[in-house]
Amino acid sequence: NNVWLGNSGSFWRFDGTRWSKFSDITPPSGYRVVDIENIWGPNASDIWGVGFADQTSGTEYEGLIMHFNGGQWKFRANPKLHVSFTKICEQYSSGLLFLEGRMFADATSPDTFEVYLYDGAMRVKEVYSGLYEIQITQIGGEVYFDGQQKIYKYDGDTLRLWKDFAGTALSYGIVGRSETDFFDETQDGGILHYNGSKY
Repeated sequence: NNVWLGNSGSFWRFDGTRWSKFSDITPPSGYRVVDIENIWGPNASDIWGVGFADQTSGTEYEGLIMHFNGGQWKFRANPKLHVSFTKICEQYSSGLLFLEGRMFADATSPDTFEVYLYDGAMRVKEVYSGLYEIQITQIGGEVYFDGQQKIYKYDGDTLRLWKDFAGTALSYGIVGRSETDFFDETQDGGILHYNGSKY
């Protein structure tokens, strides 16, 4: 009874019966378009939306972060990063927020994938930047980072390897209930299950 969608310019909400537009999104000063890439929250009055603001050229964009406090959506201070934020989630044990992002290719460089630690206000700290996509996910209240057949945890300073599944069909984007019970989609469209000892 409390489902959210964000698109280019508005937030929509499902109340258990019907969908309705909740509010429009006015782009920040200097931008023409807002795109919401991901919505996540631990409860109905603490919801985050992330994406980017753009001039519609595809090259003049900055990551943006919005927060819903139970009454209205508001922009958080913009960290002024040339990145599209694609996901946000919280690690419950520490209260840390993590952002997943992507810098789009241009004439001089390929797509670059980013992971940031976010303080919930304005400061962000880069914890990963590279050509290989790293996805963040939350399982049992903890945040995991997976890509290139490896799964990492954050150790307070950097990403530390937790599981190496080299040689398996592991793709990325794990989802599950615990460290010994999660699923993953393979690159050829299959589904894998990890039971704590093997796929």
